[in-house]
This record gives sequence, structure tokens and C-alpha cells, in this order.
Amino acid sequence: MCGRYFLNLIEQQLADFVEYMSDMMKLPLAQGHLPGPGAGMEPRYNIAPSQPVLAVISDESTHAKKFTYLNWGLIPRWAKDPAIGNKLINARSETVTEKPSFKDAYRYRRCLILANGYYEWDQRTRQPYAITVPDMPMFAMAGLWEYWSDPSGGGSEIASCAIMTTQSQDWMHDMHQRMPVILTPDSYRLWLNHDHEVLPLVGTLLEPYPSDLMAKRAVSPYVNRVGNEGPRCLDDGEEQGTLF
Repeated sequence: MCGRYFLNLIEQQLADFVEYMSDMMKLPLAQGHLPGPGAGMEPRYNIAPSQPVLAVISDESTHAKKFTYLNWGLIPRWAKDPAIGNKLINARSETVTEKPSFKDAYRYRRCLILANGYYEWDQRTRQPYAITVPDMPMFAMAGLWEYWSDPSGGGSEIASCAIMTTQSQDWMHDMHQRMPVILTPDSYRLWLNHDHEVLPLVGTLLEPYPSDLMAKRAVSPYVNRVGNEGPRCLDDGEEQGTLF
């Protein structure tokens, strides 16, 4: 499950991300699409569904890779009411190729959703935890995106997304049965490749990230309220029992 996450350490990490994409993966990002403080980019500590999230997409016309903001909660192109996006924040990897809401986006419009970590709540104590990947201070979650236009002709246009999830394992499973699909940098090129013949390989990326490479830290219950924002969300919380 991924229902809340944070992207709070951004400036240098985004620069490193761009360098990796451009130099190592040979996936140059379109000029002028790097968000920065002057473009309204600011640290976020409590990102929730329905809010804008930072992502990398492949332009459908030019195939250039670019940063953009997407509303979290995927609205299928065929939807009559955009409110359906409130129920489509996550896409299960096991059924993504079958679900009408997600199958076209999975085939044609995959994206990277950037994060420094995400939150999960212990099912027994309801203690919130920040889940991170120490070797990747900023990582990419596998995402799907869609572009919706108001079928009534009202002019509304919304670009939206969902985060892919998979079965969790080991200590993560004690917290929640689901976890976001976290991609390694060497898989970015494949995930953003929309050639139909690579789809079988894309499916191999939908695996749980190794739990021994992840870390958890109890954080303040302040994060429980969606409207709360700021560094206080990551204040130390009280560890209650053990999950190992």
C-alpha cells in the first residue's frame, strides 16, 4: 500500500537524478523541465492522494522524458466523472493488465514518481513509520499516468497518476500486505520504454524491493492528519514493540 509519502530533500538529489538519466541511461530530460524553487518546487513532508506529485513521464508525441506534476488518483480517459480518481490511487501489479482502469496506462503511459520515503502504519499500534531506502536517498516508484478531458465539453483537463503496488515481504509484511513497486535506477529506461515488445520484460520489474535494503523509523503521530505538513511530520516517534 502507498497512501502517503514524502519528497523533502530535493535540490541536489534532483540534480543527481538528471545527471544519471542523461549520462548513464542516455535518457536526456527535455530542456526547461527541471523543477526548482523558482518553479514552485518545495519540500513536501505529507503528500496525500488528490494532491499534485512530481513525476517523470515520456512525452507521447516526442518521447522526450520530462518532469511534470500529476494529480495523485488516476482518472481513466473513458471516465465521465473525475471523482473516480479518488478510488484509483494504487494499481495492483497482479491485475494491472486486466483492469479497465489501468491496462491502457500500463501499456502506453508508465511514469516514475519520485520520493525520499513513504509512510506506513503498524496495524496493531497504529504507530506511523517512515520507510526509506538508505542506498537511494531519492528513489522512483513505478507509476501509471493518464490524461483526461471532460467529455461534456466543459474544458476541464487533468493529468493524473496511480502508484503501482506489489506484495510486501518479511518485516514489511507485518506492517501491511502491500508496498509500492520501487524501481532501481538501471530499470528506469525499461519502465519508460513504451514499445509494445518490451511489455513482457516490464512485468519482471513488478517485484517487492528487498526488505533487507529498506529501513523504518517511528515518526510523530502528527503525520496522521492529512492536512499537517512540514518537518514535524518526520519528528522521532515512539517505537512500540518490534516488527522483526
